[in-house]
Amino acid sequence: MVDAGTADRQQSTETHWHDGRPDHRGGSQSGAAAQADRSLGSYAALSATFVAAFGGMLIVSRRRLPERFSGGDLALVALSTHKLSRTIARDRVTRPLRAPFTEVQSEDPPLELKERPIGQGLRRAIGELLSCPYCLDQWIAGAFIGGLVLAPRPTRATAGMFAAVTGSDYLQHLHRWVRGRA
Repeated sequence: MVDAGTADRQQSTETHWHDGRPDHRGGSQSGAAAQADRSLGSYAALSATFVAAFGGMLIVSRRRLPERFSGGDLALVALSTHKLSRTIARDRVTRPLRAPFTEVQSEDPPLELKERPIGQGLRRAIGELLSCPYCLDQWIAGAFIGGLVLAPRPTRATAGMFAAVTGSDYLQHLHRWVRGRA
């Protein structure tokens, strides 16, 4: 049995498109054609940006780095990262952030949009990043961890807000499910 998270992850890794056709992860383009659609330099640039930002934070804060993070802080970061990544990648309200890099593929009522990247090179790579909550997780978690090191109070307040919204979302889903069974 596949849980909802696994199914969503599988969908996320299998529904990247090029010119209306699924790429090599979907299986309908040849390996060479799929590779031509992907500029490895663009992915390298995004990876280098993340490494530079997170590595820079580690260097700047090396004297402030804790020996370890508390379980509570890690749970807070996990919940808030989950919510913020889904908000950025799927929410209708954040569509303007993604619009230069993606197009709407389908709507998943009542709340989420599923989008596919557009363009080529760096534009496409950014579109893939912004339309994939699993891809955004590392970036967001890195920002929250950096915040816990450099500015713990405002970071905990911000993360706490997103964690509370995560809990509220799951309660809303539970409420809808209970009402549907009644």
